[in-house]
Amino acid sequence: MLHWDFHSKSSPKIVEEAGGTVTRMDGGKFCVFDIFFLVSNGALHEKLLERIGPATEKLKSKGIDFSLWYKPESLHADL
Repeated sequence: MLHWDFHSKSSPKIVEEAGGTVTRMDGGKFCVFDIFFLVSNGALHEKLLERIGPATEKLKSKGIDFSLWYKPESLHADL
């Protein structure tokens, strides 16, 4: 699945209904405007977050921007 294919309202819901988990790379709540996110089968999600945690923090410390990819100014959403 390509990155932009996942950025639809239904994709995370399909993963979650199948028992999977979708979060930001730092474990925060996923938003369709996130650039970096982690998708797993659910059972392994916490272990994956632990595994990538140090690398994620290293990237943040180097100035990599983990903020939203793009959010239209006119969109009023609870992010």
